[in-house]
Amino acid sequence: LERGVDPQPLRKKIADITNHMQATERDTQPDPSYMKRQTQVNENVRAILIDWVLQVHGKFKLLPETLFIAVNLVDRFMSLHRISKDEVQLVGVAAMLIATKYEEIYPPTVKDFIFMSKNAYSKAQILDMEMQILSCIEFQICETSSYRFLERYSKIAKADSVVFYLAQYLLELALLDSKMNQYPPSLQASSALYVAMRVSMADTLQR
Repeated sequence: LERGVDPQPLRKKIADITNHMQATERDTQPDPSYMKRQTQVNENVRAILIDWVLQVHGKFKLLPETLFIAVNLVDRFMSLHRISKDEVQLVGVAAMLIATKYEEIYPPTVKDFIFMSKNAYSKAQILDMEMQILSCIEFQICETSSYRFLERYSKIAKADSVVFYLAQYLLELALLDSKMNQYPPSLQASSALYVAMRVSMADTLQR
């Protein structure tokens, strides 16, 4: 902060933002039991898809929040729409396309995603699925992810980079299991940060 600037209004804004995040986090949270309604897709198939999404995310060096938005879109769509085995990767591709358009400054192109999916789908198929997802979620892309809560909570806890990245890793692991959607993002973030801090403290004491 610059000298002479009163930090109180800024602190109030931050508090208001955090309160809003907590008040709206459930609005875009998928149904944790949706897999019971899927007839051709099970938890293992979803985990394979999310693992692939993680690999593509790393390959393109995308922002962390892009990953959480993409997985959220996959789960929200599958909460409301039954898909076939042939559509699983297509849903992942379209969700990543939407998330990168929303979050990234220079998002990958449709051609890039066609290449990453080894030409499994055409441009028309990807764009059609993109529209299906957007229509299904009523164009509500913005979500309050566990990663955003982690950013806030780690600042409050004054966590160092080692603790932050370990907590982020734990949150990314949680993405592999759809049943984690039963826990609000704020709880996932605080739990991951708590575990990361305990691990860091234990490691420090052993040295």
